[in-house]
Amino acid sequence: MQNSSDDLLDVTNEIGLSGKFLKLARNGQLAAVSSLIQNRVTIAKDLAAVEEKLKACNDPAMLAEFEKWCRKGKRDFEATLCKLAGGLEHRKCRLLGELRQIDQRLDQEEVDVEWAVNPAPMTSLVPRLERKGDTFVAERNEIIDENLRLSSKEICKLLDLEFGWEGRECGEHLPKTWVRSYRVDSFIAAYQHPKCRNLVHRLISGRRGLSNYQKT
Repeated sequence: MQNSSDDLLDVTNEIGLSGKFLKLARNGQLAAVSSLIQNRVTIAKDLAAVEEKLKACNDPAMLAEFEKWCRKGKRDFEATLCKLAGGLEHRKCRLLGELRQIDQRLDQEEVDVEWAVNPAPMTSLVPRLERKGDTFVAERNEIIDENLRLSSKEICKLLDLEFGWEGRECGEHLPKTWVRSYRVDSFIAAYQHPKCRNLVHRLISGRRGLSNYQKT
């Protein structure tokens, strides 16, 4: 398995692979296998973007741009960079684990596929959703937008991991109305609250809708 990607199917034996897919279709297994392959491609693209962002953590031009952004927002450069890099490393490990699980399931289905790797371009360390009014909202939206393929519960766990680092509460990134009305101090607590869960779904669904609109 490759570590990084933007993976595409490298069909070195078109007849053999087509025959395998026809056999899977006859056995009623093709839909499940197709879903696995599509999920793998999506995860691989996410992994490639994370790895390029990790490279940017050691690129002088990207670091200079990031330092300017930190200085402008009165952020501590060292603490912010360490937090960013740590979050990226954690996300990389999680994505690699998801790829391994999919590859194991594909092996069980005897789908022999080679994956070609097209690295993603190096991306800026500066959040692309910078907003003048509320940087916490921008940071929250960035994490959600990068993980829209996950369930709402899994996204909540990631948000807590990202913003609740070192035992700190996530109140800065939680919608203030949630904290005030339901006394929640984390995203997973909001998800588990019977009256707040619909608000969590609405927040994430809104980001999904915006993402789909931007793609059209």
